[in-house]
Amino acid sequence: MTCLIYQVGRFDQGITKEYNFEIGGKGIRKQLSSFVLKEHLREKGEDVKVILIYPISLPFNRKLKKEELGDFYEKVEAGGCKIFCVK
Repeated sequence: MTCLIYQVGRFDQGITKEYNFEIGGKGIRKQLSSFVLKEHLREKGEDVKVILIYPISLPFNRKLKKEELGDFYEKVEAGGCKIFCVK
């Protein structure tokens, strides 16, 4: 059975910044808490997918640098996540 993790994201300048989290007594450095939970559950043998939902359309936001957005998408795609942007 696949475990789905939905996370509503927020747009801020630290969108690609990694943060320190702790789960199950283990420290993990990731951009989002859903990525931490996904890694933790996978280590326990679970099939996990993360779905990110953003309240604004990130690809059309001119305040975000293209290089920064590209890096974020690469990291998200490498983790097998889906991004949905809603207005």
